Amino acid sequence: MDAPVATVESMSFLTNRALILASELITVWPEHLADVEARTGLIKVLPLELAKTERPLGVWWRTAPGLSPSAQLIVEALRTVSGAGAGGRH
Repeated sequence: MDAPVATVESMSFLTNRALILASELITVWPEHLADVEARTGLIKVLPLELAKTERPLGVWWRTAPGLSPSAQLIVEALRTVSGAGAGGRH
């Protein structure tokens, strides 16, 4: 089978969703997200099994005005759970 001619690499769910709804492209989404979208009737889920994948994830925020105290607590909890500690990249 030939490789697809058109390819798009995007980590944006909204961008990927818009592309899927406006074209004949396919994408890989987490199963729970695909199920939610399939319930709308606008997409079909292909019955594929993929190998487990792991990739680094990040948390982004604007530098000004910065994080609220509650958002800062969430970031600290994520760093603790991930093992990044307070010295994680900012």
